[in-house]
Amino acid sequence: MKPYVRHITLWFVWALLAASMFIWARIAVNRFERFANRTFEIRIQPSKPKFIVEKEILDILKNHMPDKGENPRTKIKEAEAALEANPFVENAEVYFGPDGILHARIEQIIPIAKLVYRDGYGYLDRHGKRIPASKHAEVNLPQIELSRHQNPSTYFVLAKAVYEDETLRNKVRKIKPSLDGIHLKLYGFYPDILLGDTSNVKAGLYKLKLIQAALKRNGKAHFYKQIDLHYKGQAICKKN
Repeated sequence: MKPYVRHITLWFVWALLAASMFIWARIAVNRFERFANRTFEIRIQPSKPKFIVEKEILDILKNHMPDKGENPRTKIKEAEAALEANPFVENAEVYFGPDGILHARIEQIIPIAKLVYRDGYGYLDRHGKRIPASKHAEVNLPQIELSRHQNPSTYFVLAKAVYEDETLRNKVRKIKPSLDGIHLKLYGFYPDILLGDTSNVKAGLYKLKLIQAALKRNGKAHFYKQIDLHYKGQAICKKN
């Protein structure tokens, strides 16, 4: 290759590289400016009920905006971590879209039971984690009565089984621990249900559905004060 051709080629490569660096720098500046100008798009799932609202999410994002010279990607990761530290957020994704707008995708916790204390309430989520009450929303779920010092994980298997059963989810009013085992109270069904322990939850709940359906069908549920399900393979119905 002739020397002048080589020089032209090198200059062309350098010009391309410089142009490319300028374009990427401009993109980074534009993104920073959009971040600094607080152009956000927030989506919360599920959309109802909202345990955390858009204003709280915006406040967290604003507290993690980059200063000049800081890497926006690093600050975005910090914003995600701060959002996921909120007790009502299960997962958070923060990113720039092709439009340059900063998007925040928030996946809320899913409560499966309501933890009722003497001085308030909270929730048990689908992973067995204790969640505080939200000032924005309250959900009607099966209630578990316990103290703030008790570990709710003891009742997690039962609460999850009730929540995942569409027949029982809206029928169980209360899950109540007692010395003789766990008791259930159902909406519109008079007898107390003694489930026993949580060693065989699915079998116990299956028996409960069969007996409840039979007693409601023949109209005799009010004759009984308790249905004892903690014996294997049988149920004892105690009359008033």
